[in-house]
Amino acid sequence: MSRTHQRLNLPGRTALCSAAALALPTPALAEASTAGGGWRSDLDDDGYRLRNGDLDIEIGGRLQFDVLHADSDARDIGTRSGLRRAGLGITTTWDVDLQFNASACFDEDGAALAGLSVAWSGIEDVRLRVGKFGSLVGMERRAGSSDTLLMERGLPHALTARAAWGASAGYANQGLSAEVAYFSDWNENDVQTRGSEGKGVAGRIAWRSDSAGRGDDAGIGVHSGISGELREPDRGRDRVRARPEADLVETLPLDTSLLRDVAERTTLGAEAALLAGPFVLQAEY
Repeated sequence: MSRTHQRLNLPGRTALCSAAALALPTPALAEASTAGGGWRSDLDDDGYRLRNGDLDIEIGGRLQFDVLHADSDARDIGTRSGLRRAGLGITTTWDVDLQFNASACFDEDGAALAGLSVAWSGIEDVRLRVGKFGSLVGMERRAGSSDTLLMERGLPHALTARAAWGASAGYANQGLSAEVAYFSDWNENDVQTRGSEGKGVAGRIAWRSDSAGRGDDAGIGVHSGISGELREPDRGRDRVRARPEADLVETLPLDTSLLRDVAERTTLGAEAALLAGPFVLQAEY
């Protein structure tokens, strides 16, 4: 019996997302230090931090609860509410060069390991990383859920891969950054409910101007980048789907259903952003 292979080339399924917003800086919530030296602590936008000499521990979390009211003439959606996610993460840095990251996410489906990685930056401008971490493709995919411009991520992120186990090597100097990564297919086999990314390679290169910043004295900051990824879906199965930028709506405007005998999946991306004081403009394709 002969066996055919499909090639799912995601650049053929293109999507364009752009957004603009006013972002106002948030002052530090509180700051305190222990008497007599030793451990010091403070609370800021990133979480609760503990420092003692070369050891720096940062603990953070987030809680997102959605309420939706939809007035539709095509389908009775009505009013809904629910917990989107509750997250908890810890970042430990030792002597600047060695960093450990761990994060978990809790939602209505239960608990899941969002990330677990160790990074070493003992070589100037170079960082080596191993563990479970996010994809190199997609500007909004790489942004944390508390850092996106709008409440919902844009639809293009459905075409990018989720966090997976792998290893990467990165370079960053004076606004220029580049990274390459290899991802395995270990522990990624729930293709029907969450999709299966499979093993593959990815690369990313980006540039930002040194004047990027916020506040009245900040100049105009520019960011641009390109990225690409080649994956071999686990067991030859793949699926791409997305909700209509409203997490509580179960309708899927994009759903390929389960595809079988997929040999490989190629994803390419381009992104750009402009930051001028409190004004932010970004787009990706």
